[in-house]
Amino acid sequence: MSLKKKFLILLGSIAFITLVISTPVQNIGRLGTAYTEAPVTGENLTAKSLNKFLQTWSKFIKTDISLQQLSLVDSSSEEKYPSQVVRWLRVNGWNAEHFFYIEQRLREAVTAASLQETIEGNKAILQKMREGDAYDNLQKIISMQQAQLNAVKITPAELELVKNNLYQINQVLEGKAVSQPKK
Repeated sequence: MSLKKKFLILLGSIAFITLVISTPVQNIGRLGTAYTEAPVTGENLTAKSLNKFLQTWSKFIKTDISLQQLSLVDSSSEEKYPSQVVRWLRVNGWNAEHFFYIEQRLREAVTAASLQETIEGNKAILQKMREGDAYDNLQKIISMQQAQLNAVKITPAELELVKNNLYQINQVLEGKAVSQPKK
């Protein structure tokens, strides 16, 4: 098999995988959250709130009460959160509604940053391609991904904040790493 055919197969495979991964998901701005609607607080992520949240989150997911978080669907007031969760968060310096709002906002920002990285990677591949069917398909994929990114309600500052530490933030959110206090 010639090098040119191998390259075309590789590009086709990448385009197909990208298409599968980037298939439009209804309500992409809520992907990976436990809410149908955001609690009304309106606060954007800051470096300070991000670091404080990640440190508390690292402790929270190690507790037995973190399993109760799965039952928070459609909760919008602190009275609806399990009392054990509310008490634990209060002891650790958080209002439950605010804590889970920050979690939701962070997950949305992580989704947007990951999508933006995918778009940038696809654009780099596109620049190396010649016109043709694969080129046209990849352009369509990039357009769909850009539409998804535009649907996410994250500020550019929040996106940059998360983008700089995307891998580490993902690891902490998934419970695979622990956030250490900054010194």
